[in-house]
Amino acid sequence: WHELPNAEINSYDVIVLSGSSSYSVRTRKKVYEFQKKIIRDAQMPIVGICAGFQLICDAFDIPLQESPKTINGVYRLTPIANDPIFEIGREYMVYEWHKIYTNSVNHPLVPLATTNGNIALLKHKNAHIYGLQFHPEVRKLGSNGLLILHAILAQIVRSKNTT
Repeated sequence: WHELPNAEINSYDVIVLSGSSSYSVRTRKKVYEFQKKIIRDAQMPIVGICAGFQLICDAFDIPLQESPKTINGVYRLTPIANDPIFEIGREYMVYEWHKIYTNSVNHPLVPLATTNGNIALLKHKNAHIYGLQFHPEVRKLGSNGLLILHAILAQIVRSKNTT
């Protein structure tokens, strides 16, 4: 992340902002100013995972809260919006491991799915920005969050092929 300011940002097809336990998004806001500027001025697709989700929320002034205990386990992902990334009739289970959460978002972010009443998946209304407050890359028994990540990336590819 610390090399990002020196990178040729526009040369990438997509930016993935991954999780981090080193610097809290809530308490170390200055550390992430450059990343939040990239999110707000997005010229390419962005996928935020865990701390990346939190960065997306923070970039658009969505309040984040801290749970008294770590949210850790495989949970049912409940779609709350109709979106092409979801397969009709498909059940999604995702692995979460975090303490930070939000239970509401506002313009320009749109909530797509929840776990236990908290927003677990969101997107930007006009840009290809997706936030996942779960770990699709972690393969825990029962978790199929990788299906969501693949569907998001497929949606990004489809949109690039039609523009």
